[in-house]
Amino acid sequence: MYQQFRTEGSAAVASQTDICAQTIDELRELFLGHFDNYWFTSLLEKNAFNPYRLRYVHDMIGIQSVYNTEKEVFQDGIEALEEIITTSKRYLLPVIRDELKISGFYRSNGGPGSSNDRLMRELFSCTFSHNLERLEELTRELKEIINE
Repeated sequence: MYQQFRTEGSAAVASQTDICAQTIDELRELFLGHFDNYWFTSLLEKNAFNPYRLRYVHDMIGIQSVYNTEKEVFQDGIEALEEIITTSKRYLLPVIRDELKISGFYRSNGGPGSSNDRLMRELFSCTFSHNLERLEELTRELKEIINE
């Protein structure tokens, strides 16, 4: 029910289109702001995630106007996001601080820029579980909209 080109004038079609566009906007902002970074993608790759699958997500969130012809792009993107979520929950969430080398077992290098980098990794680890939950919610919402 995300066919933007329908011209029936139905309020239901317009509101579904708005909901879909809003969901994609939120998903784009969340993914680019919190998951599209070097640390996260390198951790995914370390846990047997095919980095090419990230391209499907980028293709999907790059779509500005939603039309029925992009259903395959959305299905591929949603499958890739579901794989990211599963991999993250299974392999990354329990050990995220250790994997980012910010737990008590690692000492700071003290090199230039390292304190800023460490701070960014700290912030990422603190918000990771919440952002992962939100990514899962938005992916589920988008999947329901696309499969209607």
